[in-house]
Amino acid sequence: MAWHAVYRTPADALKEHVSNAIDEHLKARLAGTALTHCHVRFHLDRRHITIEYPYGMSRPEFESALQRVADSEKRSGSAGTIGRLGIANFAVTPSLVKLPRLLAELTKLHLPADAGKRVGLELYFDPSGRGRVAIQHRGVTVIEDLGNTTAYGLEESVYGQGSVRGAIDADFLVPLPSRSGFEENDDWVALLDLLDGYRKTLEAEVQMHLTSHRARQAADIQERALRIAREILDLDEFQDLALPTGLAKKRRKTAKEGLKGIEVETKKRKKKVSPPTQGDLLAPRGTHIRYEEVAFENNSAAHSRFVSGVVEANTLHPDYVHAARSVGPLR
Repeated sequence: MAWHAVYRTPADALKEHVSNAIDEHLKARLAGTALTHCHVRFHLDRRHITIEYPYGMSRPEFESALQRVADSEKRSGSAGTIGRLGIANFAVTPSLVKLPRLLAELTKLHLPADAGKRVGLELYFDPSGRGRVAIQHRGVTVIEDLGNTTAYGLEESVYGQGSVRGAIDADFLVPLPSRSGFEENDDWVALLDLLDGYRKTLEAEVQMHLTSHRARQAADIQERALRIAREILDLDEFQDLALPTGLAKKRRKTAKEGLKGIEVETKKRKKKVSPPTQGDLLAPRGTHIRYEEVAFENNSAAHSRFVSGVVEANTLHPDYVHAARSVGPLR
């Protein structure tokens, strides 16, 4: 078995036969012809590996399979098979892309010179910048990344720069025997010309999605920054911090705070506003703020407070007492 031409390791080659045996067993169960157990036996000698399992192919099935190498009937099968579509490096994994669709109205194209030669497009915007555009032949990927092949400059365009992900399917192309690319015939050149014709439209759509994506990123960063700032200010260390006018955290006023500085005349229904405090008076260089050291009442644990334009430091707080002792008397 020449596993190195198709599989990455000998173990992958053996696993392929186990998967095939299980798939055949599942199909036989649906048909009511399955055996009680599905045994896969391997016989190894110095030069050969013989693999046996109880389900095989009829002659018509074998002849049909020879005409459809790298394809698979698992696409239309009703059994819940476990193998992928195709074999080894020809296998195709069904797309589960959930990204913004590009050129959504152009899922099917055809060559201008021959309407019978159709091209399928399934392209998406990839915000990661690591997207790849594959070129397929009848659903089987031949070129995994258009950006890594020679395509007369198309590989350096938006198709190969990472913001587009998906596949281009052209069944009229001729794959090379090694399945590493396509014959560079007239159909290959016509396909590249067709794709180049929609390049500017694709670039415009990608740019629109990039702008929207970056705006969402900036909004998310700003929202996270504000959330972190609020969480920091809500820590116990900041709960007793009273900020000057205009910087204080917004909170609902208590009944006493709502009436502070206002005298309600019940008869005339007039409000008398208390005169401005020193902290509210504006000067050429800003608001006047004084500093005083005061013993807070009721054994308050606050470091400081801001009252009527005056920053008051609590002389009874342990931090203040410790700092005063370490500094010593001022001279």
